[in-house]
Amino acid sequence: MGKPVSCNLGIWSPSQFRNQVQWRGLLYRDLAKRVNISYSALSKYAVGDRAPSYQTFLRICEVLHVYPKELLTPPGTLFL
Repeated sequence: MGKPVSCNLGIWSPSQFRNQVQWRGLLYRDLAKRVNISYSALSKYAVGDRAPSYQTFLRICEVLHVYPKELLTPPGTLFL
């Protein structure tokens, strides 16, 4: 699985993003359309190759109906 990637809001958490998408039963292709980004970009966010821009991040939160902190890892968190 992907490792966390820094974004301008904190540390983007691909695993928390994947969990939220899976919990809602969404397909990445459908989510990408609703967020108005490419499937390729969304896939990179999901595996941790890239972090979304601020605007895209907010749109993802809006579409998933989550608070931003639900897709970020708190600063100082250790990753093993």
